Amino acid sequence: MYRPGIWRRNQLLNTREQICGFRIGIAYNLLNSSGPSCSEDVKAFERTTRAIKLSSGVHRTTYRARFSDLDVVTHRIMQTVFAPNQKLRVHDWAASAGLLSVEWASHIWADFPSAVLIASDYFLFLLEAQNSAGETFILEPDGTAIQYINPPFVVSLVGKERSLFLLNRLAIAWARRSVEDLKEAAVQVEWDGIPDPRTHLRGKWRFRQINLIHPEARRLAQENQYFQMIRHDAFCKLAQPCEVLRVMNLYNPRIWGNEKATSGVKAAVDSVVDGGLLILGRTVEDKPAPKNNASIFRKRGDRVNLIERLNAGFEMERATLEL
Repeated sequence: MYRPGIWRRNQLLNTREQICGFRIGIAYNLLNSSGPSCSEDVKAFERTTRAIKLSSGVHRTTYRARFSDLDVVTHRIMQTVFAPNQKLRVHDWAASAGLLSVEWASHIWADFPSAVLIASDYFLFLLEAQNSAGETFILEPDGTAIQYINPPFVVSLVGKERSLFLLNRLAIAWARRSVEDLKEAAVQVEWDGIPDPRTHLRGKWRFRQINLIHPEARRLAQENQYFQMIRHDAFCKLAQPCEVLRVMNLYNPRIWGNEKATSGVKAAVDSVVDGGLLILGRTVEDKPAPKNNASIFRKRGDRVNLIERLNAGFEMERATLEL
């Protein structure tokens, strides 16, 4: 028995996400479109990006209006803290594809039209590696393989496959034979920014970028000088502190361990100016509706004070206050 995969665009737009209760593997290279962005490209991008699981175990789950309640609360507080029309530097770390940063920008610019919003993520692109035999691997930028595509198989190389799907497990075992050589070839490729449309040949492999930035974020960055999408490691502080910083769904001790999660929070605190705002939290996918547990802090000296809590608040709220 095997778990089917989706590797063609027409499958993606016409196939359910689950069959018999099991999630279907979606080929990550379906993020790329062959022409100008259209509504079908956006739908395909949003469905595919929800399926991505990185080698760290982090999922790039995002969807429209996910932070709508948080945006309203944050905007109300910004109106009381900052002067109208004040020029602000606003950072949105771990912004994934940047779609929610675009939505946040519309709130901010209503009262702070000259605010600069800089959305960032550690991964802005993945790599696709193909050979003449029809095998495709999806890699992180450092060459770490996270997916293998060889129709009809689309299998994750992150985590374990259920023993029920014996053929998928065999496909994974076969793919792992090439992982080390593939990584060695991938790190030899030099990319000229994002996006880079070029194809690079290294040995038997052909490499190209897979853009992880949402089409709407790409378009806004092209059209508006006050919106940027950059690469940034959210465990490192900014060289130039900002007035407002949001970090959602990243600093989770269950994923990173308490020590690393705390180091990330410390980097966030150090990246905010005195008097600035820091928003930290996590989305809990409760039924019937998701819920944002977030805490909004104000920087005072080298510490922060809690000024508002949304729902249960940030799970590391106490540790943040004690830093």
